[in-house]
Amino acid sequence: TTTTAATTATTTATTAATTATTTTTAATTTTTAATTATTTTAATTTTTTATTTTATTTATTTATTATT
Repeated sequence: TTTTAATTATTTATTAATTATTTTTAATTTTTAATTATTTTAATTTTTTATTTTATTTATTTATTATT
């Protein structure tokens, strides 16, 4: 009976530790995914800004040339 109790306690502790590790891993993965999404959004925003700047520069240059 004593042996059974010790085995049960060990199994329970191991299961709890595994569950805790899995939960932590899941949280980390979720955070990483969120960070990646944010980084991707930043890259998209930067690209959009660059495109907008280019369009503005082109329009200004064209207008100046026409005036000259």
